[in-house]
Amino acid sequence: MKSTFFALMAFIQISSFALDLNPNLKLIARASDGGSYGVPDISYFQDVSPSLNDHDEIAARILSVEDSVISGIFIFSDNKITIPYVAPSELSVSDVHLNNKGLISFYLLGDGFAEGLYRYQKSTSSVAKLMDAFEHKLLGISDAYSDDEGYTYARILDKDNQRELVKFSNISNESQPLLSEKEGVISYLFTPIISRSGKYVVKARLGHTGDWAESRPDVLFSNVNNKNIIRYYDNDYHSNAPVKGFRNSAAINNKGDIAYVALGFDGRYGVFFNDNEYIREGELDISSIDYFAPRVNNKEEVLFRYTNHEGAKVIAIATKMGVRVVAKTGDLVTTDVKTAQITGFHGTPDLNNNSKVAFVATLYDKDKNEYLGHGLFLAE
Repeated sequence: MKSTFFALMAFIQISSFALDLNPNLKLIARASDGGSYGVPDISYFQDVSPSLNDHDEIAARILSVEDSVISGIFIFSDNKITIPYVAPSELSVSDVHLNNKGLISFYLLGDGFAEGLYRYQKSTSSVAKLMDAFEHKLLGISDAYSDDEGYTYARILDKDNQRELVKFSNISNESQPLLSEKEGVISYLFTPIISRSGKYVVKARLGHTGDWAESRPDVLFSNVNNKNIIRYYDNDYHSNAPVKGFRNSAAINNKGDIAYVALGFDGRYGVFFNDNEYIREGELDISSIDYFAPRVNNKEEVLFRYTNHEGAKVIAIATKMGVRVVAKTGDLVTTDVKTAQITGFHGTPDLNNNSKVAFVATLYDKDKNEYLGHGLFLAE
């Protein structure tokens, strides 16, 4: 699978835990309790999963305190930072998704419950509400995406506690179901991922309504020629399955290639690209693959998070050639105020087709004495 030389060099590269300056990380913004950079003075990127498109633009939810607490959408584009949208008072913005045409999809929350599904067009500064949770008697809305043709997708939870993946028109708020628990075949529809070409992948547990037992079969559905096809399945579905089970989220690129984390019969998790296993726990310095969804681009690169043998948290890219570390806890980074140390990561990082990565990290000074806030980074 990998030459001995490459494996040795990769191990040398990623096993070092020395506090070295990571030159490949560009600080986009720093949010803190005071003295932030690029955003309002008191701001927070707590548990944020940024969205990175192929123009190297970044969108993310942000919480700021000015005269009052506001929840809004942060955009980095053309080396400029704006917060063009602020949610109405008493509501908060979910994690967002940015397509390549400047369309941002998100939902609003009030008192912990979804209020509605929205999309924001950057070029016109216009907001459209696609679905009202109260009007449609929904218990939840999640996982909002928009493809490059302007269609918007979301997973909804109806009044009967059944989940459905729906697709909204690019010119109206009309929608159509794509996958649903209502058909009596799927007992649980997990988190979907939609590419900017409109390809989607979603893990589903098969069975009757409410039958969520771990012994039930799990499959990965994807749309092929406008049909939902089982692309991969676990050992509970068929005894010839190459894996025992899947983590809850997979990823898909514009061509329909799928990346996922799966459990082997030896009890170790691995990172897969289609039928190929790129890396497994116990190889190189990977102690455990973290419980975050992978991302995959059109170059067959898979972004994932793991913990190394020294306990450091790592963001890395796997390919058929090996593993490249993007960032890890303990890295020193240049910020607007001083050299800082990464002490943790927040949310799920994102990967684009330029092999660039956006992520949020907790920052302290290099001696870990002074808290500097959360940094939003773009990695080359």
